[in-house]
Amino acid sequence: MLSQNGNDGSLKDINVKGEVVFCERGMEISRLDQGKVVKAAGGGATLLVNQEQEGFTTYTDPHVLPASHLSYAAGLNVKHYKHNL
Repeated sequence: MLSQNGNDGSLKDINVKGEVVFCERGMEISRLDQGKVVKAAGGGATLLVNQEQEGFTTYTDPHVLPASHLSYAAGLNVKHYKHNL
């Protein structure tokens, strides 16, 4: 499942129950709040994808769901894979 930014309401009309939700970082919402939005929508986990300038940077955060940080390049690969299923 893909989500552009994980902002509150961005998953309103999408069934993400139990799904891993792809969230792009660097938007107007914190990494932790993105997870809270996913959890509130019923999602099971988040993939937090860096913006290009963040490269391979990862953070240790107390996430509310299982979460993994992906580099910008890895995020592009996931997007490409998802769009070509």
